[in-house]
Amino acid sequence: MKKNVWSLAILALIAFNMASCTTVDPDETSAENPSRDTIIRKKQLTRRYDCEGELVSEKIETTNSLSKTYRISPDERSHLWGFTATGVSSGDSHGALWGTQGQFTVDLAPTVFNIKINPGLNEIKYTFSYCYEVGVDPVTGDEQCAHTPEETEPKSFWLDIEYKVVELNGAREFRPSEADCQP
Repeated sequence: MKKNVWSLAILALIAFNMASCTTVDPDETSAENPSRDTIIRKKQLTRRYDCEGELVSEKIETTNSLSKTYRISPDERSHLWGFTATGVSSGDSHGALWGTQGQFTVDLAPTVFNIKINPGLNEIKYTFSYCYEVGVDPVTGDEQCAHTPEETEPKSFWLDIEYKVVELNGAREFRPSEADCQP
């Protein structure tokens, strides 16, 4: 039963990831003709209570993620080994392969795994790396490149972000569960 629940959860995460990302053709973007996207911050009055039912916090909070995920296809898919994307203005560098595409996530807030961007025009430089001789580590059994992977020349993906704030009606309330309140 637990295995089925985990399998279902993993499939749901994969489906969410696929549905929440945008595949882009960076060759069609430039500083004069960037890819355009909108990030909407949703804010709402939020009340938080302690175990005694006392109000401990009442303030406007952001209720959604301010991140967007993008995928880029390489010119050549054979021997594909890695992908890195770097935000030119922030210097943040992240990214990974998702199948045969490079994937990176941008965010308006600084985070550990995303590239921080700003409203307006953003340049993301990216490279793919290739390995032509793959071996297996005898201790771990993991695949490893038998040489330093060869990187492509950096290319640019241009992104113009429109930022909007929407205030939601009503209030959200959070109360601890009984288990959270056990001594």
